[in-house]
Amino acid sequence: MTDKELRNDLKNGRISNQYVLIGDEPLLIENAIGVIKDALKIDNPFDYESLSISETSIEETLPKLFVSSFISARRLFVFRNLEELSEREIKEWQEAFHRQPLPNCAVMTYVSNKENPWRKYDAEKIGGLFPDAQCVTFVLDRTRVRDWIVRRDKRCGLGLAPEMIDYLEEEFESDITGLKNELEKIENFLAEQKLLSGEEMRSLTAGLWDYDKYKFVNTFFYGGKDALGQFEECRSYIGNYAETVSILGRRLVKNATRFRDGAGLSEMLEALLTMDRKVKTSSLFLDLYLGIFLTKKWGVFKKGAAYGK
Repeated sequence: MTDKELRNDLKNGRISNQYVLIGDEPLLIENAIGVIKDALKIDNPFDYESLSISETSIEETLPKLFVSSFISARRLFVFRNLEELSEREIKEWQEAFHRQPLPNCAVMTYVSNKENPWRKYDAEKIGGLFPDAQCVTFVLDRTRVRDWIVRRDKRCGLGLAPEMIDYLEEEFESDITGLKNELEKIENFLAEQKLLSGEEMRSLTAGLWDYDKYKFVNTFFYGGKDALGQFEECRSYIGNYAETVSILGRRLVKNATRFRDGAGLSEMLEALLTMDRKVKTSSLFLDLYLGIFLTKKWGVFKKGAAYGK
């Protein structure tokens, strides 16, 4: 089933008790969850629950699926991070859902790795493990990315320079989630500059496309003591901590392949995984974790070797 077919079904009142949403764009999956939520007329927090399936016990969760809704047509449970489970664990959840028909609605999300060339076949296999569920596969139409940018530009009155539109299209043609975050950062930036004239704002926007979000990461890995200061300066442009951890992780992997000495890499990877878990659980201490991480581990690849201290 495609995203369009899902929306048509919901519009016509055909709502399944189980959905598996599969794709490599979290934003498209989140939008679909919102449409399902609207179709069920979820108006009360009691009738909606979102949790990580990799951190959830079947025994504790399954009874909740049979509790009647408070106000809405049905309760909605969103089980995220299906991609973090092994095939055996996924089958255990499938068997639990298969034992008897669910009176409420369960949505499972599987976010594919964009760098995996076999993600299409993985999606088909995951969908096949849930015969009782409607499997919805999301595919980004990259030919429409530029049109989407232009419409957003006109709707929000951003006044993006042609160079900026070209940059956004090239940089985010396969990352609609990142594109949304980038446009929101631009909108926020312009909102902060509302005391400036329209011409000045357009000039500032035209210059934003030169911004390099990897600047502080490169400084950090190669021993620049001002990495923490650069991070503070560019934080408003990076968007959220999930993106920050992702940037650090990508550059760590890229740099690690260029050096023979791997001392300290496992320690750094564990620190990144800890922060990733804190991001997912919305920890209040992420500022502290990132600050300590950047302060204690700057210069990991300094002088051509990996240092853990």
